[in-house]
Amino acid sequence: MKIPYVLAAGLVYATQCQGAVTLYGIVDNGYRYDKTEGSRPVHGLESSNQYASRWGMRGTESLGGGLEAFFVLESAISTDTGTEGGNRLFNRASYLGLSGPMGTVRAGRTTHLAFEWAPGIANPFGLGYGRAQLGTTFAYNDNEFGSGRVSNAIYYYSPSLHGFQGGIGYSFQVNGSELPGSSANNRMIDLALRFTGGPLGMVAAYEAVRGAAGAARPKVLTLGASYRLGRLTVNAGYGHLRQSSGTAFGVGADRSYSVGGSFDVGSRGRLLAAYQTASASKLDNWAIGYSHALSKRTSLYTFVNWGKTSPGPVPARLRQSQFAVGMSHRF
Repeated sequence: MKIPYVLAAGLVYATQCQGAVTLYGIVDNGYRYDKTEGSRPVHGLESSNQYASRWGMRGTESLGGGLEAFFVLESAISTDTGTEGGNRLFNRASYLGLSGPMGTVRAGRTTHLAFEWAPGIANPFGLGYGRAQLGTTFAYNDNEFGSGRVSNAIYYYSPSLHGFQGGIGYSFQVNGSELPGSSANNRMIDLALRFTGGPLGMVAAYEAVRGAAGAARPKVLTLGASYRLGRLTVNAGYGHLRQSSGTAFGVGADRSYSVGGSFDVGSRGRLLAAYQTASASKLDNWAIGYSHALSKRTSLYTFVNWGKTSPGPVPARLRQSQFAVGMSHRF
C-alpha cells in the first residue's frame, strides 16, 4: 500500500535534484460557424478558437552564477478529435537554451521574433480568435517565414534594459531538415527590438529569407504599438512584405494595416475589436470579441469576424464570415 507513496517521493526527489520540469498546456473547444461566399457553411465543434490548443513540457536547471539551462517541447493538439496538430510531434517548439545575466540563447525549433512579439502589441486579439489574429493579413505569418515557427534556428535575446529588449536569430533551414549544400536551404535572418514600459508597448521586427538560386527572397517588416488608458488599450500595426518573384497573390509587395483596442469590463471581462487589411492582396477583416474569466485559468469566449478573402492567385474578394463561442482552460 505504501509503494505508490515511495515512488512519488522518489520522483519528487529526483526532480528536485535534476531541476524543475513542468507539464503545461491549453485546452480550447467551442462551436464555430464559417461561411465563404459561393460555398456552403461549415460549422460544428472546433478546437483552437480563442487560443491554440497545445500541451508541452518545459524544464530548467540552475548551473550557478545566475546561469540556467532550460528546454521547451510543445505540441499542437486538436482537442475536438484528440489528434496531434501538424505532421511532427513537437511542431510548436523544440529547443534547448541557456539564460543568464547577459541574455538568453535558444537553439532548435522556435517562434521567430515578429510572431512572438508583434501580435499582442499590434492587435488586441494577438494570436487567437480565428481570423481576428494579426497573421490573417500580415505577411510574417506566411509559409515562407515558417508560418511563424522556424526550424534549425539559433536565437539570442538581450536582457531588458529600461524596458528595451532586442533579439537576433538565424535559421539554417526554415522548414524541414537541412539539405546538403547551403544554396539549397531556405535560410532566414531575424532582427527585432521591443519596448514595454508603463502604459506603452512598441515593437519593430524584420525577417529576410534567402533560398536557392532563382527562388523568391521575401523580406517583411512588422511594426506595432499599444497604449493603455485606464481600462482602455489601443493597438495599431503596420506590415510591409517585399518579394522578388511575387507572392501567392501574384504581387511582389504588400502592405498591411491593423487598428483596434480592448476594454476591461469589470474585473473579469474583456471586450475586443479590430480591423485589418492588406493593400495588394485585398484581404481584410473586421472583428469583435468578448472573453470572460471564470478563474485565472478558465475563460468563456465569443467572437465574430467578417470581411473579404482572396483564396487564389487572383484576388477574388469573396465575402467571409465567422462566429464562435466556447471555453478555454490553461493548465
